[in-house]
Amino acid sequence: MKCGNQDCGKEFRADTADPVWKCPHCGREIENRYYPFLTAKLMQAKINGDEKTWRERYESLIEESRLKILERYERIVEKKGEGYYVPDMSFLEEAEEILDKDDDEVNWKEEHDALLRKARKVVLEEDEILGE
Repeated sequence: MKCGNQDCGKEFRADTADPVWKCPHCGREIENRYYPFLTAKLMQAKINGDEKTWRERYESLIEESRLKILERYERIVEKKGEGYYVPDMSFLEEAEEILDKDDDEVNWKEEHDALLRKARKVVLEEDEILGE
């Protein structure tokens, strides 16, 4: 990772599993916009993305989102009790409906990014409840 601070600009190691990266040189915080879904495959797709693969990535992200949200939800239930919090996962049902559309009707990369933002928002809510 390269620090975006004009006075710093130094490179440092960043863990893709972290929601925020802090430059050890100047202290600047950088938000991981793809947390917790950042992988080498996703970054490669963002750089050299073949439009044909975005539908597959979208479909995979639906399942990955569901798993990450439910895993955190189970930990919330263990920690806070039943009924304390219920994640809004309606966006996943809507995402599955989009899969029924023809490829020429959908910009899969845009849909993928929109789905990622919605899933990330729920995961961050859950992380806050869990104190992570």
